[in-house]
Amino acid sequence: LDVAIDACQRRRLSERVLNRMPVVRSIYGAAKQIVETVVSNKSSAFREVALVEYPRKGVWTLCFLTGRTIDQIGDVAGPRLLNIFVPTTPNPTSGFLLFVPESDIRRLDMTVEEGIKRVSSTGIVTPAMKPQDPARRIPRAS
Repeated sequence: LDVAIDACQRRRLSERVLNRMPVVRSIYGAAKQIVETVVSNKSSAFREVALVEYPRKGVWTLCFLTGRTIDQIGDVAGPRLLNIFVPTTPNPTSGFLLFVPESDIRRLDMTVEEGIKRVSSTGIVTPAMKPQDPARRIPRAS
């Protein structure tokens, strides 16, 4: 019990220190909020990281898959659309909700936590390299 209390006290102290650092405070708070929401959510929403060409062809950005478009948006815009959230850097709690054809998405072998770290660190923190599935590889320009 003493060890659990001690660990809890250390965590609170660490959070107090981080919350006193202006830039770190906003990044840490935003990332913590998203990770807690994703981890506590039992649904399949916000479970995958992908790439999408945005804001124009040839420019890729990280996005999080949040579900399929199955309501009137899908009825009007077309079937097989995915809801994606494109976060802004360095605050991944803000961003854009886009409805994108599934064929335009390139899924990544990256956890949501790794994706959030990459976005909130402005690309400085990158996940460890993993073997890439050829089907998910982004085609290179000829």
